[in-house]
Amino acid sequence: MPANLEIPTDIDLLEFISRQSHDLKSPFNRVMGFIKLVLKGMDGPISEQANADLTTAYQNSLYAFVLMSGLIEMARLERGERLPTPAPCQVDLLAQQVCVDWKRGYPKETPVAVSCTAASVTLNVDEGLLRQCLANWMSYVAEFVQGTEIRSQETGDRDQESGIREQGSGVSRVEVWVEDGGHSCQFEVRSVGKPRPNPPECDLTIYGYVAQRLLGLNGGFLQQLVQDEQGALVRFSLPK
Repeated sequence: MPANLEIPTDIDLLEFISRQSHDLKSPFNRVMGFIKLVLKGMDGPISEQANADLTTAYQNSLYAFVLMSGLIEMARLERGERLPTPAPCQVDLLAQQVCVDWKRGYPKETPVAVSCTAASVTLNVDEGLLRQCLANWMSYVAEFVQGTEIRSQETGDRDQESGIREQGSGVSRVEVWVEDGGHSCQFEVRSVGKPRPNPPECDLTIYGYVAQRLLGLNGGFLQQLVQDEQGALVRFSLPK
């Protein structure tokens, strides 16, 4: 015999996101898994254009999956289901890897160049939170510029700073800077390039909201948030 279910009247959004994490992630995993099978030839050879289209679809799905993962992580931390676990972290190496991973997930059809210049700094932070925070700030500033074709790439070192560089003519780019501020580590994330025809209308998009919350949960402080005709800029710090 059917049972009457209690109709919820006061839904805690953070609790819902935390409890439904599997259901929220599963659609992305299924879509990305299917696309990878098709790209590997599950249904036979595909055209070059179809390959490019499916690759873009996969990257867009991955981009959204990363955002969803950040939301779920934020919800668990906010509810006390997981506590930050600080440990020594080499920030310059982390920043470079985040840039590589973020670029890998950005749509190839409309890419942006990525550069990372980071001083050698060690912080006692939750590494996972810092990774998600930095990746979300990169996604935030990228929302304000159009992607353009990248022509070449190079990597190198400069003094005691390590960096990743991508060059191109008229390339929109996302830049990450990490500096040793003495008692704190200073981060700057900016986008520079051709503005999007329809940029976000709100000051803090969902990427920025998640990044700001994760930053606070890791003991950091948002210092500056700027948007102009050339892109966007974010400055934040983490104490040593």
